Amino acid sequence: MRIALITEGTYPFVRGGVSVWCDRLIRALPDIEFDLYAVAGLPSENSAWTLPENVSLFETVAIETGPDPLFGRIPAAVREEFLDALQLLVFGIVSPPAGDDGAFRAGLRGLYEAGRGFPIGGGIRSAEAFEVIRQGWVSRRPGEHLARLGPPSLHDVLEVSSALARYLAPLRAIRRGDVVHATANGIGSLMALTAGWDWNTPMLLTEHGVYLRERYLEQYEAPVPPRVRAFQLAFFRCLNNALLETADLVAPVSEFNRRWERRTGGDPSKILTIHNGVDPEAFPLQMGEPAVPTISWVGRIDPLKDIK
Repeated sequence: MRIALITEGTYPFVRGGVSVWCDRLIRALPDIEFDLYAVAGLPSENSAWTLPENVSLFETVAIETGPDPLFGRIPAAVREEFLDALQLLVFGIVSPPAGDDGAFRAGLRGLYEAGRGFPIGGGIRSAEAFEVIRQGWVSRRPGEHLARLGPPSLHDVLEVSSALARYLAPLRAIRRGDVVHATANGIGSLMALTAGWDWNTPMLLTEHGVYLRERYLEQYEAPVPPRVRAFQLAFFRCLNNALLETADLVAPVSEFNRRWERRTGGDPSKILTIHNGVDPEAFPLQMGEPAVPTISWVGRIDPLKDIK
């Protein structure tokens, strides 16, 4: 059996809870062959781990490939198909939160099909794509999502074009396997969608953190214009919905995560909480209470942990 394991910003580039979990998972299944696809900022990131012997393929999927060209190109043979798909994607993003997520998913698949053989990011940065994004954003009906923030400036559209080019970098083909296992409900999971489109590969989605919630926390103080922030968060909402609907099984590591998945549209019958394994012998029961009222925190001191 071959499993495609998709990580994002974790294993094998850094050490930490999710990375330890990934390494133990692979090593605990020595008879299973793993293809490891790891989303990273740059293609030159180095592994912090010695990969287990049953990792038969390791590929870094970079979302930053160097200085962005101001405009890219779309091959003439697929230009119309590519732009039509991008228009669908933008329509899905700027629609109200309860709007047409089907357009978003259709747009993703259309971009993938049209983008075979050339960098999708370059196509998103083309002059023609810029105009499709601008028109799709400007021409929304009054009262739709983002409308209260007013029409975007040209700078807003440039910012969003650049962001979409990075977000869609993992929209690429992967090798055929028996299962695709995504460890986050984020842009890395776009590869899980392509595996389903190409091979009908079953998808398992594990959520260690709530990716959508982390984007909300991250964007709260991000130094970007409000319209750009709203567009980007709408993209991640649509992506969250698409992946929850597509996954054959969603396996959060806590009930907190499970509640978020249910409230953002996950089918309860496909959600199964699987807690992280802990050896109880390593953590003996503490009887009684400390003399002084005490609050304990286990985790990184990081804004994404919502310590505030």
